[in-house]
Amino acid sequence: MSYFEWVQNNQGYYWTVQQVHARLQEMMEKGFENVYNIHVTRNVDMRLAAYMAGVRKMAEAARFRGWA
Repeated sequence: MSYFEWVQNNQGYYWTVQQVHARLQEMMEKGFENVYNIHVTRNVDMRLAAYMAGVRKMAEAARFRGWA
């Protein structure tokens, strides 16, 4: 939730509580789906799949910023 507060403050967005909950639900479902797909395709447990997803996300962010 603090992420949404940060976005609203930085960019001047003003969302209703329902919009924030809907966005959070969407992000949580997308994140779970991503981790679950890694779990199935790589045949690893969910904890390792979550770690792999996080590392991938950080690597993509670094590459996007030109750090890698």
